[in-house]
Amino acid sequence: MGRLQKLLSKPIQDKNTTENILQQHDLIYVSSSMQGWRKKMEDIHTIEINIPGFSNYSFFGIYDGHCGKDTAQYISKNLHHNIFKKLDELGEKNIENAIKDAFMKTDDDWKIEIGIEPSSDEYDVKKSIYSAKSSGSTAVIAVVTPDKIVYVGNTGDSRAVMSVAGLAVPLSEDHKPYNENESQRIKQAGGYIIENRVMGLNLSRAFGDFQCKENYDKKPEEQMIIAQPDVKSYKINTSTDFLVLACDGIWDCMSSQEVIDFIYEEIQLNHDLSKACENLLNRCLNYYNASHCLTSTDNMTIIIIGFLHGLEKEKWLEQISYRCANEE
Repeated sequence: MGRLQKLLSKPIQDKNTTENILQQHDLIYVSSSMQGWRKKMEDIHTIEINIPGFSNYSFFGIYDGHCGKDTAQYISKNLHHNIFKKLDELGEKNIENAIKDAFMKTDDDWKIEIGIEPSSDEYDVKKSIYSAKSSGSTAVIAVVTPDKIVYVGNTGDSRAVMSVAGLAVPLSEDHKPYNENESQRIKQAGGYIIENRVMGLNLSRAFGDFQCKENYDKKPEEQMIIAQPDVKSYKINTSTDFLVLACDGIWDCMSSQEVIDFIYEEIQLNHDLSKACENLLNRCLNYYNASHCLTSTDNMTIIIIGFLHGLEKEKWLEQISYRCANEE
């Protein structure tokens, strides 16, 4: 995410993997994360299925921290609460606006939490706090509603991809400084892009990174780096197999379709969703194909959310395996 970091002499390959079946939500999910070559683990993920007032909703989020994990930790504890508070205020038909409002509110709250308040007379005094807490984080989240609609909110270069009968359907866009709309905003805010980076960052949207949000003539959504998300929705149907949320450590090595294909093949081979997750992390740790050889030196986190369509786990895995076998 940020400037290049020194790496470990060998990667830490231990994985934190959790699998759960949510029969009442008609879902199965697996999350897995690995520190890899980085000296610190700065990825955090949140899964919430018991949301007061929204018991039939489920929430999944991945937060890829950079320059420290303070920002990722804060939003992992607060963003989902703010989304559902906003949803309670605006009504369930306004979930897209609730997500957008909650992203911006969470970023504002984090600024206050660490003592960065541009209008305060104490602003100069607080620069030491500012420097110590200048971390940032991307966020990709998914809310699954009782009506079987998936809403994805994305800020940064993590990614959400839906698998529909084996086809990778993007539900987010990578926010990079070289994208036309992003570069235009960066320049209008007084920034500049060198080697596809702005202020050393290879992304154009993130929570935190308040050193890139200091143009007080501009609104929060007009700064060089912004927390404002894109929000997309997808109606689940019988062809919708699973949703993948993952940080850029995965996507730096494999395309969206390659990841989807890999998961199908792993399920067909091992009949095990957790193993598919973990093997994908291993693959990215030392990825090779005919055109390039890449090793992900980033932390890696992935969540796979499977849509059961009323099936038990074993029957669902069989269906996925059958689909893979018939596409060969």
